[in-house]
Amino acid sequence: MKISPSVKVAALSLGVIAAAFGGFRLYAYSQLQGFQLDVVEPGRVNLIAVQPTAGYRIVVSNGIAHLHAVDPDNPGLEAPDTNEQPERDSPRLPIRETLRGLQGDEDALGRLVMSVNKIKEDDLPPVRTVWTAEDLGRALDGDAGLRERLARSLHTTLDGRPTGELDFGALTNGIVVDSPVAVRVKVGGAERTLTARIQEPFKTLFAQSVENRVMEKFNPRREVIVGTYREEALKLTAPGANRQDVARAIRDRIDPERLAKLATPVERILRSVTVVVTDTQVRSASFEAYEGPNRQRLADLVLNLTEEGRMRLWKYSHEAMADRTRVTFLPGQRPRAAFQLLLTMDGVAIAAPRIRTELSEPDVRLLRIPSESLVEDAVKLIGEIASGKKNR
Repeated sequence: MKISPSVKVAALSLGVIAAAFGGFRLYAYSQLQGFQLDVVEPGRVNLIAVQPTAGYRIVVSNGIAHLHAVDPDNPGLEAPDTNEQPERDSPRLPIRETLRGLQGDEDALGRLVMSVNKIKEDDLPPVRTVWTAEDLGRALDGDAGLRERLARSLHTTLDGRPTGELDFGALTNGIVVDSPVAVRVKVGGAERTLTARIQEPFKTLFAQSVENRVMEKFNPRREVIVGTYREEALKLTAPGANRQDVARAIRDRIDPERLAKLATPVERILRSVTVVVTDTQVRSASFEAYEGPNRQRLADLVLNLTEEGRMRLWKYSHEAMADRTRVTFLPGQRPRAAFQLLLTMDGVAIAAPRIRTELSEPDVRLLRIPSESLVEDAVKLIGEIASGKKNR
């Protein structure tokens, strides 16, 4: 069988392409096999990656990138569209607190624990009488002074009986329970156990019943409030009354096993975050602004990486493109693998570039970022950090 010259040329071309691709893969393997992507603390400007199996994925909506909660057992493989809307009431992961938690900031870690576990600060009362879990434990264990003070704060004794005095504002505010949550975090490569303190509202069933009845009335007079309080109090002082075990309710709230469960999803998320490049691994940055569709100001950002930064990004992109759990598959006739990174500055997501290839060059160009001012601020900040490194 005679092979035509055109077929020979095509076959030769395919052979050259295959050889070149194989050669690059071999070169990449030889360069990267001994390089470890060590855990580093985030800086003020970062390129970070988040595994979708952590229960969060990148959603880009109206040009703004966020991390929104998804089912960690079924995160999906389709890459988010630039106009994708998150599911209604989908919890959002606070990026700033996540990064500061990775730096060992316990206050930020406390806010992260609350956010991940859907404990809303907005639910805390306007006037806060804060009780630490430690003081509550001492009160429950028999400290007479603390038990008396706690009963006054709750307007209810620990066995569910109403106290004789009435301060309606304090009654409806209840108390704020301040509890410690131990969270294991890798800070700069070393695992540490940090104490994240969380705050939750607590009020007794008696206080809630009085509040509910009073709130049914429009602008109630004090006489009405006092009368309602007495009526509900009489119900609990009657023989055979079904009173709340307030002590048990508080113990359940500060139970170490419950608090440990609050740490579990946070630890999973923090383990899933990879700080790929920080500002300490960027030599310089520049940007070009221009007008996009609908006269929107866009900007292209160029990061010139140090050798360490280049190797870190290359290592991550090389492994990500080979790992189906990290990549997404774009819809279309010819699906193309891709993974996403978040570019953050001071905890704000500036861009969510979708990467479709290994990144082995020192210059990284991020295109069509929809906030010229944030890009300009990032370039200025990177310049200041790079200048500071040179002066040391």
